[in-house]
Amino acid sequence: MDRTPLYSVQREVFDYVDFNKWYKCKHSSARNRLTYPIKFARRDIIVHPAPEVDRLSVTKLDKDGPLFPGFQSVDLSDSFEIKLDQCNDPLNLLIPHRSTRPVDAAHITFGISTTLARLDESIPSLLRWLPNTKVKLFVIVIKDDDVPEDAEDRFHPADSTDMSDIQERMRMLGLDVTIVPPLSKHDWFSQRYFFLVRVMYENRQPRTQWISLIDDDTFFLSIPSLVERLSEFDPSQQYYMGGLSEDWWSVVRYGLMGFGGAGIFVSIALAEVLNAKYED
Repeated sequence: MDRTPLYSVQREVFDYVDFNKWYKCKHSSARNRLTYPIKFARRDIIVHPAPEVDRLSVTKLDKDGPLFPGFQSVDLSDSFEIKLDQCNDPLNLLIPHRSTRPVDAAHITFGISTTLARLDESIPSLLRWLPNTKVKLFVIVIKDDDVPEDAEDRFHPADSTDMSDIQERMRMLGLDVTIVPPLSKHDWFSQRYFFLVRVMYENRQPRTQWISLIDDDTFFLSIPSLVERLSEFDPSQQYYMGGLSEDWWSVVRYGLMGFGGAGIFVSIALAEVLNAKYED
């Protein structure tokens, strides 16, 4: 069996881990009342597409041993930069071979509402699945929303020069992205997503059939599979498709609705209605 990868995968090896950058532990540890030491492990998974493989949706690793053979005890009391004593060997995983032909997903438009810093951190992830798909991406960007609850403005606006710089950098990397500020400083997070629907609808192309609201850390494993799945639905009909959050508290607080983590897909027919009702 030829297990040579059809594309190269570069393994990242870290001499140390900056937990403050990765997990923002200063905030999460206080919020979740974590105590130290904690156990930490990292392992890369390298996929090898093979035409004869018929893989299930869940892979059991019994014969390959545990996913994380070893953990390191980490104490973040003094520093958020920790030396790694060990680095687990990468796990090689056979997956079904899929066509490597460029996919044409120009009929889908994605939208994100986030902060400038989080967008910058999301670029490596976006580069894994979005380039060369003909997908357009619109992003509403703010500096941060760290404002008092009684403040009139709901967020601090991002600097226009910074927005222009990151937009140019993302375009140079092959991302067809347009970055815009929110409509109003008084908009809550959810209201900014409604404005995003308007932005995407008013910038629709003749081929646009679907608009999708996603989080800045949403990751689509296969755009060809997404295109194939959406082809089963008629975009001239009003469709709203999404998944509930796995966090029941969020469902209780916000209601039965699609959550951005898995993506919310709205047909162009429904987007037209939502755009017309925007002022309401």
